[in-house]
Amino acid sequence: MRREIDEESARFSPVDDSYFDDPEVMEPARNPGKTFKAMTMVLVIFVSSFFIKTSLAGNITLNSKFAAEFGQGIAQTVACSGSTALTFKPNATFVNAPGTSAAHYLGSITVSNIPTNCYLQTFIIKAYGPTSSVPLPIFNTSSTEAAIYNNSGTFMAGTNMTGATVATNSTSSFTVTFQVPVALTKDVAKFTIESTTGPVMANYESIQFTNSGYAKLNSGLSFGSGAFTIETWFKTAATIHGGDILGNDNSSGGLSFILDDATTMHTDGFNQSATNFTLPVTLQPNTWYHLALARDGSYNETVWVNGQRSTSGVQSDSRNYYGTSSGINWAHCSWCVAGNSVFNGERIMSYRIVIGSTLYNPSSSTITPPTPPVGVVTNTQLLLLSKTSGTLLTDESGNQTLTNYGTTFASGT
Repeated sequence: MRREIDEESARFSPVDDSYFDDPEVMEPARNPGKTFKAMTMVLVIFVSSFFIKTSLAGNITLNSKFAAEFGQGIAQTVACSGSTALTFKPNATFVNAPGTSAAHYLGSITVSNIPTNCYLQTFIIKAYGPTSSVPLPIFNTSSTEAAIYNNSGTFMAGTNMTGATVATNSTSSFTVTFQVPVALTKDVAKFTIESTTGPVMANYESIQFTNSGYAKLNSGLSFGSGAFTIETWFKTAATIHGGDILGNDNSSGGLSFILDDATTMHTDGFNQSATNFTLPVTLQPNTWYHLALARDGSYNETVWVNGQRSTSGVQSDSRNYYGTSSGINWAHCSWCVAGNSVFNGERIMSYRIVIGSTLYNPSSSTITPPTPPVGVVTNTQLLLLSKTSGTLLTDESGNQTLTNYGTTFASGT
């Protein structure tokens, strides 16, 4: 049977930064007078540059290692919440099932007081022992991290979360419960919590580009003068490169959708003008982003990154793209990309083109990126899911055939 342990909440004010200068976990004093209590821990989080997963860990050190008791801790870190303090509560569970030793385990974690700044972010939680830098398995025998995506106030389990469930308590709180807990409370001395942009992309298949790798649509696409949407989940490489999300063919009026660098994108037509967009964020290396371009029937056009609209706002694009577009990381107009750059190490997945309607309203300052893999919708003209190496460039919409010129299959984060 399982018996949930009572919790006790507490909140704290920021403390001196020097408390955290020593990377070693301090050995806490035992307090046998408090038994079987899971007490609140508070994260005081401050914004620093943009949200890079590897720099966002907030270390939460426990004040007691007494079995089945979680003490309180406070840390300063960077994350999406700005100066808002997140409340972090680990909860102990007593397990006395047949065939197992009766013991107290880390059974669930509740995070609350999450501000709207954290919409479309993923929280990643790990637990550690008193001295090791290697995270402990916390559920499902060997899983060492819990990933929870904040879908604008609805919290969803990330990938590889078999053996754990996520419940939305409110638009500012969630609880992740470990159905098969494996971390003994007496072994847990520290937690980390991080935030990263968008859903966690673990074990999603994708197309990866080399410096000379690209794909060609054999018949190409003509966008005309109507509405359209181009979107993809896109992972940057170790160095940010420019390249063609979609490139034009050797005919006037062929549409290109181009990433110039870490801060700008643009659309243009071959032998036509261009519309430039300043990104709402600065792209970081080795990070997944949802990129979307949409034009409606009134020629309103914009782009979004992870659901946030370009700081250039809505622009008018009345060009008739009567030519064809046929390249991914390729275009006849190679000089259209700043410095003749091409993707080299970047990846794409859930790549979808809709012609004749728009999936997103350009007047919206924010949109909700779809959780991959995406599917066929009305007017889908191209959908690449790249489920296996054998279906790397298979168009799930059935409208296009593609030829591979050096792209490769990739999976994992």
